[in-house]
Amino acid sequence: YTICDSSALLLGNDYSEKIDIEKKLKNIYGKRSAISHSGRGEISIYERNYIIMIIKRLIDTFLTSEYSSCKNKQDIMKKVKEIRYRKL
Repeated sequence: YTICDSSALLLGNDYSEKIDIEKKLKNIYGKRSAISHSGRGEISIYERNYIIMIIKRLIDTFLTSEYSSCKNKQDIMKKVKEIRYRKL
């Protein structure tokens, strides 16, 4: 899973929100890649603030009791997989 997909699964409250988060993060990640590989491009203040908000929400999520047993990346990815494949 990509960080964009995992973040969307963890933070989105419904299908539409998950898709929106994933789309925005992939767009910003694409810009980051262009900057780091070619030195061209820029990230807007809105995009920077969006990333900061996503990071804060992820930290808040990981500090909940539901994630307190997660000790490493593998534990978190197991939770993401459970979310991805759970019955609706």
